[in-house]
Amino acid sequence: MENQMTSLNIAPHLSPSEVRALADEYIARVNQRDLDALFAMYAPDFRNYAADGTATGLEETRAVLASFLDAVPDFVATPVRVVVEDDWFAISFILTGTNTGSFGGAPATGRPITVLELRMFKV
Repeated sequence: MENQMTSLNIAPHLSPSEVRALADEYIARVNQRDLDALFAMYAPDFRNYAADGTATGLEETRAVLASFLDAVPDFVATPVRVVVEDDWFAISFILTGTNTGSFGGAPATGRPITVLELRMFKV
């Protein structure tokens, strides 16, 4: 499934099982911690919308994730639920790991973390 999400319009006729395979590949790439492989799945015009409504593009999103990887190098993303509908998929997952580096201006705590995250994608 490599590079299946590099354009929003490349695969308008994917079956639900093919879209589910993309979701599974996304989680696999997150857990591999290979940012090049992960971001190869994203469309060039990707936008990440935060809870406060701000949006960032690929470069900013990649920088935040790289900083998180430095701060929590042993993290694991465990999928909780994957929902597929038409050419959309949503993944909720739990990130766990140990905070051994600074992140977002906060110093390392040395403590375990647990974060619930939700991602939605249009293929």
